Amino acid sequence: MLNAVTIRSKNGSTIRIPLRDSWSSDVVILKIDGLGPVKSDIYITNYGAQSGGYYNGSRVGTRNVVFTLAPQGDDVEKIRRSLYRTFDVEEELSLVFDTNYGEYYLLGYVESFEPDIFSANSTYVVSILCPDPFYTDANSVMSEVALLSNQTKSFEFPFENPTYADEIEFGTILDESYGVVEYRGDVPVGMVTTIRLKGDPGGYVRFEGPRGAYVQVGNPTGLYKEGGKIVISSVSGSRYAYYEYRGTKTDMAWTAWDQGSWPILYPGENRYRILLQSGNSAEVTLSYNNKYRGI
Repeated sequence: MLNAVTIRSKNGSTIRIPLRDSWSSDVVILKIDGLGPVKSDIYITNYGAQSGGYYNGSRVGTRNVVFTLAPQGDDVEKIRRSLYRTFDVEEELSLVFDTNYGEYYLLGYVESFEPDIFSANSTYVVSILCPDPFYTDANSVMSEVALLSNQTKSFEFPFENPTYADEIEFGTILDESYGVVEYRGDVPVGMVTTIRLKGDPGGYVRFEGPRGAYVQVGNPTGLYKEGGKIVISSVSGSRYAYYEYRGTKTDMAWTAWDQGSWPILYPGENRYRILLQSGNSAEVTLSYNNKYRGI
């Protein structure tokens, strides 16, 4: 259930409008449109000389949230002017939706504020356009996963089995380079991956994710050292990779720009692997936000 909406404008104005016992507030939300999943655009190219076509890609458009508001109280003009400041046309603002399952926010821009000033029961229709159509969990998730780049053996012992019974296994290879992350959102998202080096990695550091995605950051000048860290972002619109050692950052994205599909998070379980050319170990931290299509 939706309990309240908090609007925070970039100009510093903030208002919280409850939806339970809403008539106790100076402003009442009569209606909100645009809260569900945003319609997607499916691109299909028709065949030239036969029926049907083939799938050519898809995208989710921007979100348009429309509030219908009503003032309560004797000084309606004062309330209206206060809302003008909060819903300042062209201004950036955040919408925080308080639900029974947590808080989710959107970032948007006020497209229009249309007041019905001369009506006996005045109402205001506010349109907000959100470039990112997905809701973000108000609490960032940090998942720390120790991923080791080396392979270790369990004990081995010479054993001969003269019978036809099943072989007894005394030695196995345990690949410790894998880690599993449970992502609770329902929209695939990018993440910031921090790789802390526990030794000399050699010529490259490779991080692999689900669906064949990977990013391999080269070390052509032997820059990487034990105690340094490599930070890689696969967030849409903000991809980067750099190496940091004792407070000094060095851009390393140029060694990986030809790799188109960097690892991201998909809904459910995600398996990742870290590989260092030298076989030394590393620890990996994934930082991300849960995102949702609707509330």
